[in-house]
Parts: sequence; C-alpha cells; structure tokens
Amino acid sequence: MLICILNINERDTVDDETLTPFVDALSASLIIMVLVAISFILQTTLSLETSARNFVNTPAESAMPIRKTAYNPFNFQRPLRIDTDKKEILYFINFTLSYEDILSIKKSISSEKALNIMIRSNQSQEKATINMLRFIKLINLPKAIEIKTEIIESGSTVNRLTWSN
Repeated sequence: MLICILNINERDTVDDETLTPFVDALSASLIIMVLVAISFILQTTLSLETSARNFVNTPAESAMPIRKTAYNPFNFQRPLRIDTDKKEILYFINFTLSYEDILSIKKSISSEKALNIMIRSNQSQEKATINMLRFIKLINLPKAIEIKTEIIESGSTVNRLTWSN
C-alpha cells in the first residue's frame, strides 16, 4: 500500500492534484478492508454449516436425494437423530418414524403408567401440537398410560421432542 507524506509550506496550496495520492491510498485501503470482511463472513458461514452438520450427524448434501418438488408440509421426513437412551427426537419441521424406531420407543415406554411428552420448538403452537399428536399416534400407546404434554418455545433451529416417566 502506498502512503504519502504531505509537507505543506506557506507557499504551497492544497489542490486536487496534491490530494490525489491520498484519495487513491484511502480508496485502496477501504477496498482491502471490505474484501477481508467478506472473506471472514464467508469463512464463518462455511464453518457454521460444517459444525451444524457435525452436530446432527446428517449425510452431506451430495449424498442426500435432491427433491424436485416444492416444500409440502405433509411430506414427513426422517428425524435428524433418534436417541432412545436420552429419550429424544431431533427434527427440523416434521418427522416420521420407521417401524424399528417405533418398536424401540414403545419398548422404553411400555412399562410406565404415566408419560410426559415435551416439545421444544421454534415453530408455532399449532405445528408443535401436530408433531406431538403425530408422535402419540405413531407410538400407539395403551389407553392405560396417562399422557401429559408440554410445548416450550425455543430459539434453536432444531426442534426437540422428549419423553420421560
């Protein structure tokens, strides 16, 4: 970068020609600062995407099938993670469970007399309620089990359904 030193004597006048090198240097500095800021923003975005993928253990986009249709709220997707030991399901919008998942969840619940189901969601109350009702319908619990539900608003992009005794 070019830095100029200006010596002004009483007989010199400050005109456009004298200030031109300073304006050029300031313009170049500003452009470099903007480029550095953009590179930091891009780097942060890429690292956040990578860390989010590592958090939920989902396959890379190239391995995921490409959806050719528009978003459909009734298109139920596999959850990001199902952990029967922690008794939780992580999902984005809505979810469906495989037969094996349903059996493992029922196995952990079947001996209980009461069940608390909680959803921490960034979605509206209606959407969270639909996901909770879908979970209860998929699990198909015996009528003897008393079910208590709770929906808590969350700021996270990942929704969490948990169940406990």
